[in-house]
Amino acid sequence: MSRRLYRTLSRLASIFSILAVAASIVVFNGGIAIGSGNHVGLLPVVRRILNPLYLPGDFNIELRLYHHRVFAWMLAGLSALLGEDRAVVTLHLISVLALSAALFYLCRT
Repeated sequence: MSRRLYRTLSRLASIFSILAVAASIVVFNGGIAIGSGNHVGLLPVVRRILNPLYLPGDFNIELRLYHHRVFAWMLAGLSALLGEDRAVVTLHLISVLALSAALFYLCRT
């Protein structure tokens, strides 16, 4: 087998391994729950970022505005493009893939 073909197959096996671990994490973690857990407090913050007139003066939003600020802004940006539910799912999948890739890299070194 040529070295180039071996490298290509090795990379494909690595990608497949990362995707398999990511899918396992999502499945064994109970799937992706939209609007529960941390989303209950974060989604009003995202709505406030998208629309500054959403619930003006609300204490809970003001309190949580700086909690996970980067994540909230990323979710707001994706919500503007994809819609709120799809943005939550997309960002969750991206984070699980990043976790799987980090675990794969950790195991390889």
